[in-house]
Amino acid sequence: MESGWQFRKALVTSHRGVVAAKHPLAARAGVEMLNRGGNAVDAAVATAFAIGVIEPWMSGLGGGGYMVVARPAPSGAAHAESAASVVEFGMRSPLAAHAEMFELEDGYDTELFGWRRVRGQANIHGPRSIAIPGVPAGLALALKRLGTMPLAAVLGPAIALARDGFPVDWTTTLQVALDAATLKRYDAAASLFMPDGLPIVPATTPAPRLLKQPDLARTLALLADEGPDAFYRGPVARRIVEDVRRAGGLLDVEDFARYEARVAPALVSRALGYEVALSSGPSGGATLAEIAGLIAGSPLGRLGHNTAPYIHLLIEATHAAFEDRLRLLSDEGGWDVLTSDAHLSARRAAIGERAAPPAAVGDDPSSTTHLCAADAAGTMVSLTQTLLSRFGSRVLVPGAGVLMNNGMMWFDPEPGHRNSAAPGRRPLANMTPAVVAVEGRPVFAVGASGGRRIINAVLQLVLNHMEFRMDAQAAIDSPRMDASGDEVIVDARIPGAVRDDLARRGHTVAAAEESMTPRFFASPVAVARDPSTGALTGGADPYHPAAAVGA
Repeated sequence: MESGWQFRKALVTSHRGVVAAKHPLAARAGVEMLNRGGNAVDAAVATAFAIGVIEPWMSGLGGGGYMVVARPAPSGAAHAESAASVVEFGMRSPLAAHAEMFELEDGYDTELFGWRRVRGQANIHGPRSIAIPGVPAGLALALKRLGTMPLAAVLGPAIALARDGFPVDWTTTLQVALDAATLKRYDAAASLFMPDGLPIVPATTPAPRLLKQPDLARTLALLADEGPDAFYRGPVARRIVEDVRRAGGLLDVEDFARYEARVAPALVSRALGYEVALSSGPSGGATLAEIAGLIAGSPLGRLGHNTAPYIHLLIEATHAAFEDRLRLLSDEGGWDVLTSDAHLSARRAAIGERAAPPAAVGDDPSSTTHLCAADAAGTMVSLTQTLLSRFGSRVLVPGAGVLMNNGMMWFDPEPGHRNSAAPGRRPLANMTPAVVAVEGRPVFAVGASGGRRIINAVLQLVLNHMEFRMDAQAAIDSPRMDASGDEVIVDARIPGAVRDDLARRGHTVAAAEESMTPRFFASPVAVARDPSTGALTGGADPYHPAAAVGA
């Protein structure tokens, strides 16, 4: 026996509303909207803008994302199905993008999908790695179509946080330090996050050291005054294009002018006996739906939580779905094939008692954020947004204060593949926001940050809550496994006998302890509703400053 980390967070309960996000200040921004009479969408949008200020290395105006919104079925409806929609605001490639835009080298890169190596990692950082961001358009559209409050009101907390600053904490220093070798190559970003050439650090006195972003505050204020046109068809777009093109990038003002977010029906999986509303398009939603379809019909409760047979089933379904994901999914489609009955039947029949060889992928950077919101009227929101890699492209636009994404890294840099770069395309993404509904009532909203590990985590949390009756915090705290790579990572709290059984079945297994860093598992937040009482609860990753806050 030996001592080890044992972190816990309290389950938050409220009947008025709950917001869970990756920082308490961001969650409080959302709760402020609920307390002012707003709905869950108003709260989610305020939280999303705020977290982009507080965690600029994870998300922000220069990124993209997906938001799933589920509302209760109208009373008296013939079919008890929730009204679920998704706001798509993923990044898109510039119109000048093409399949041969990057010079390839021998070998494969270690980040994300394990694509062919690109000379100078030009698809991973720098001006040519930037795709057209969708956050301003998507959040504004969500508010207009599904919210109740004006844009200026929900932007208020984010503007104040950027203008007045927020306390630098241990995660600020950690995130800067982890990327310092690359970040220092980009002057504007380095001057903000690495003053004097070193990562910014917390104060050693009770008075906090504040990180202020005045340029970003002015951009957010302009967005509040003039709406998203100020970003896409006004001075912000021109400033971004001028700066990026000067450095050798491909962006053009037409790219911004043509960008549109959209509201579409959510992808809904009913394979497990309840509705799981997921992000649509080339996101992680289709892959989670495929995994759910592959395990459908298995006696999950009888197998038992985190037993070897249970974990083996999840591993095999995940490996099959990830192979299909990389082979079939792109902006051109594929999600309908992955979730078709014929495809699922054939794939399910191939799952046996022994491990099948997994599709090899590279290591995965973790730079994404997630938030959930629920209101007293029954609406639930799950929203994931990202810059992709930590600090995205590392290009911080002077004067605008916007840190730009590196969304071109999500495209296969080798020509001739379904997910190769082309003009105006959405790349393959791992974001997997989800809302579960039972008999037309949303009961559980969940999502995570953590690259390709997100998909595994979201499914396991859904199963923890729905199949094994864990509350939102317990579902997060429970030990998990990750099978998104060729090596299966299993939480060290899962008994050694279970890990040994998995190894005997042919899996390559590695035990890992949950900790602040390194992160071997995705970092989730969740909110839940008790169908019998209407009580709302929230949970958050105990190894991160994430927090759930009740209204």
